[in-house]
Amino acid sequence: MKYRKKPVVIDAWLFEGTFGSYSAISKALGSPEGFFFCEGPGDLQEIEIKTLEGTMTASPGDWI
Repeated sequence: MKYRKKPVVIDAWLFEGTFGSYSAISKALGSPEGFFFCEGPGDLQEIEIKTLEGTMTASPGDWI
């Protein structure tokens, strides 16, 4: 037998390394307590996102 898997449409947000983009992503996902950010000089260097698969790290320029 053969099966066909349908494509899935998802929402995505660009993490630009700014607190504004961090805030927008956090608000869109509705779980700000799941996000933590590591501050570097100026903008954010990375954010950590708690997921069911574990903690994922996003750097500026990553799509979440």
